[in-house]
Amino acid sequence: MSDIKEPCTVLHCVEHQDISEKIRDLFPNGFSYHEQPRESNLGKIWALGLSSKGCLNYYIGVDWLDEKNSVALRVDPKINKIDYLKMFQVCLESPVASEYLNDTYDVRIDSTFIPQDDGDDFSIILILHYLYTLGALIRKPLKKGYVSCTENLSAKLKGKIQIGGHIKKNLMSLRTDRMYCTYQEYSCDCLENRILKTAYEECLQYLTTWNQVDSAIASGIYHFDHIATTFSNIGKISNLRELQGAKSNSIYKGYAKALRLAKLILRIKGYQDEYRSMQMRYIPPFVIDMSKLFELYVYHHLYLILGDSIIYQAKGAYGAVDFINLKEKLIIDAKYKHKIYKDGYDIDDIRQVSGYARDVGILRKLDVLNLAKIVPCLIVYPSGDASTDFSVTYSQYRENTIDQFNQMYKLGIKLPMCV
Repeated sequence: MSDIKEPCTVLHCVEHQDISEKIRDLFPNGFSYHEQPRESNLGKIWALGLSSKGCLNYYIGVDWLDEKNSVALRVDPKINKIDYLKMFQVCLESPVASEYLNDTYDVRIDSTFIPQDDGDDFSIILILHYLYTLGALIRKPLKKGYVSCTENLSAKLKGKIQIGGHIKKNLMSLRTDRMYCTYQEYSCDCLENRILKTAYEECLQYLTTWNQVDSAIASGIYHFDHIATTFSNIGKISNLRELQGAKSNSIYKGYAKALRLAKLILRIKGYQDEYRSMQMRYIPPFVIDMSKLFELYVYHHLYLILGDSIIYQAKGAYGAVDFINLKEKLIIDAKYKHKIYKDGYDIDDIRQVSGYARDVGILRKLDVLNLAKIVPCLIVYPSGDASTDFSVTYSQYRENTIDQFNQMYKLGIKLPMCV
């Protein structure tokens, strides 16, 4: 585990904010920017997507701005009181959106932890993700593996005799009818399942002390009680060094994702235990892609209305559009921009969506044979004024035209808010 850095300066901002002046105040002698990756790999994003001009992207979380001088950056959502934890839970429960949640966040568990005295605890997102993943995993039989067992057997020999133990436990006690042996047993009580159970119990312990345990999110967790029954005959690991021995197998699909989350939870717990005597709470640097989370939230609601006629990330000849509606031959794009679309539009978004409507690969997927036909396009954006019933809102999307363009529509979707 990395060393902690204390004291630490934390710069508080909101996503998509220009913080160039704040940076100049903190670093009057200049500041070295890191080049951001061109590909959308959250694991390589630096300082929550900070650009060379000092503008933040659509990422929230906590990350190091200058680790050497102990300066951290905390970015909160731009939409006031947005309940992104609830959005995450909705996507977890979705039969289609849950598959892509790994792409919405990243935890830098090997980085130096950052002291935090306020703000949301990211641990709850990991716990939610893990419990839902584990709940889906145990619908199939648990993985089995060879486990080493040592037992004082009566009137039989199995595996290899442990000479020292046999002498001490049996011969010295004149128990010649017993054999102290070590043998391999094919069992569910293997290392991988022990790691999963240990992480599961840590999750339950965390939820009992969470300061929002009475909220709808936390109360929804307890329908996973059947997990305890499934793991009733499984042991636990004794230390974090055992995590290195876990292996995933392609035969047991889902174990790789569950083990990754379990290891993250146990390592964070081990780090917090190490510094529990300190007054400050320490968390690993993490990043959440709010644009991607919003996209999956929209996907979940579109799927509830349209079912299999909605296709996610449909690839064309040039790029990939967020959604296409096969039934209505409609192109749909999710834009995490609430103020722009309330009274207007973003011309760059219009150009992008118009390009999708002319992509021959997309048109083939929509079964549009006449390439000269203008395909309708819909932009979905977050709106506090939208109806809570998205099915009603969607049925009326053709009433919300962007008047400057032919067959271009916009539609607001209401996001969950903290009370």
